[in-house]
Amino acid sequence: MIGFRRLPVRARLTAGFAAAIAVILVTIGVVLYVAMAAVLLDEVDSGLRSRADTTTADVASGLHLATTTRGLVETGEAFAQLLTRDGSVMEASEGFSQPLLTREQTRALDHPRFLNRRIPGVAAGARLLAVPVSAESTSYVVVVGSSLSDRTDALSMIRRIFLVGGPIALVLACGAGWIVAGIALRPLERMRRQADAITVAGRCQPRLSVPDPDDELSRLGRTLNAMLERIDDAARSERRFLDNASHELRTPLTVLKTELDIAQSRPRSASELSAVIERASEETDRLARMADDLLLLARAYDGALRIEREETSLRDLLASSADLFATRAAQTHILLNVNAPHTPVRLDPRRVRQATDNLLDNALRYARTTIELRGDVEPARVLITVADDGPGLPDAFTDRMFEAFERADGHDGAGLGLAIVRMVADGHDGTVTARHAPAGGLAVTLTLPVE
Repeated sequence: MIGFRRLPVRARLTAGFAAAIAVILVTIGVVLYVAMAAVLLDEVDSGLRSRADTTTADVASGLHLATTTRGLVETGEAFAQLLTRDGSVMEASEGFSQPLLTREQTRALDHPRFLNRRIPGVAAGARLLAVPVSAESTSYVVVVGSSLSDRTDALSMIRRIFLVGGPIALVLACGAGWIVAGIALRPLERMRRQADAITVAGRCQPRLSVPDPDDELSRLGRTLNAMLERIDDAARSERRFLDNASHELRTPLTVLKTELDIAQSRPRSASELSAVIERASEETDRLARMADDLLLLARAYDGALRIEREETSLRDLLASSADLFATRAAQTHILLNVNAPHTPVRLDPRRVRQATDNLLDNALRYARTTIELRGDVEPARVLITVADDGPGLPDAFTDRMFEAFERADGHDGAGLGLAIVRMVADGHDGTVTARHAPAGGLAVTLTLPVE
């Protein structure tokens, strides 16, 4: 079985086709042989019945076997005997002087009976029909027989036909199966060559040609084309991700290098050096945050983002995130409200805190006067909503605002915060949605199933 699986598909299809044809031929041969054997035997029996009817009528009328049948019986092929009830031969065809039945069979015979016998001088065995008959108050047994050589020859011819013609038919069927399998697999081979050309070219722009009939091969072609489209999209996303990451990392590095070059260009006072160091530290923190965000996104893309659920208070979790931005909100005269119950929930507090921080950071950039941080606990899920009264986002941008490095026109930032929010939602098997807030800004809702 293992060796068969290693064969090419075309060879396996041909072998399966040949096996099916072989089973069909053997079945037909056996059925035909058995049917012909039964038909030929029935013909022999019909002839014996006819001869027995004639012979028993003659014997019952007082005629002798020799006077009525001797000229009609073919020597060695058809023969007859007239036996007494004690098994003695009263009359017989030429060459058949020995009783064809035993004494016990002759005495016990009370109805017509067919028998098969091996008789000297009769080729391929004989078929006998013994019939009891009465004449002049005396009981006799008429035995008529026929050689089975014609039947045996006919069956032998059928066997030779199947033994010789069967392998020939099987070879022809294998050839036809090989050709048909090749024709059926031709579109698959064409798709393989096209796929190989795409691989060699190192690009996914070409697509596989799909056969016209709506069959398994055409569905395979459409599936492969859809897969190539997804690969192409993933490759473009990866290139765009690398380009954007390089650009975003280059900006703080350039600023950091500029600050250091300026500080090194001439002697600086302690206050000037302190300011340079402070700005360099801010850019370094920005680089560190960006590196952490990129690492988180990479882990999420690879499926390695671990979610470690533990019981925590929803109110305390959201309040700790709001405390982090309280000073910044106060400096910009923005009111940050937190509304959440103290209900304990099972989720990953570190990841949820990271998502909430990103949502608040995004809201503080655009809010005019108020930010609402709200938490709701339902029987099977937790909803965390951050709403601001800022200008909001264009409707066309809401579908891609959670993609990495996506930014609306005129908005700053690296475009990683909302992407991380979506990764945290996906890690919890949840969702994140955005809509227009009642106050006119943007409301982002993080929906997380809980245990």
